[in-house]
Amino acid sequence: MSVQNNLYNLLYILIFGCLFLYIGLKRNSMSKNMFKQLFFFGMVLIIYFFVKAFVSSEPGENNKTNFIYLFLIAPLILLIGIKGSSTPTGYYTILAIFSFFIIIYHSYNLCFEE
Repeated sequence: MSVQNNLYNLLYILIFGCLFLYIGLKRNSMSKNMFKQLFFFGMVLIIYFFVKAFVSSEPGENNKTNFIYLFLIAPLILLIGIKGSSTPTGYYTILAIFSFFIIIYHSYNLCFEE
C-alpha cells in the first residue's frame, strides 16, 4: 500500500472518526460555540462531497462513500449544529455509530489492504 493511502486512512481515523466519536459522547454538554462550528463544518462537508461525487468524479467511479457522507453524515452534523443543545440523544448515538464504522473500516484498510 502506498504512503498516500496510509496517510489518507490515518487522517480519516484521526479527524472524522475521533471528531464524530467526541461529538457522540459529549452530546448536549458541548458549548454553543461548538454547535456553531458543527453547523459550518456540516456545510463544508456537504459542499465538498457534492463536488467530489458529482463534479470531480470519473464516469463509472464508485461513489458510495461520497453519497453516505453527502446524504447521511453531513446532514446529521448540520442538524446537530442547528438544533444545538436541544438535539435528541438518538442523533448523537447515530453519529457515534458512524464513527465506529469509520474507525474500523479505515483501520482495516490501514493494516490489511495491499
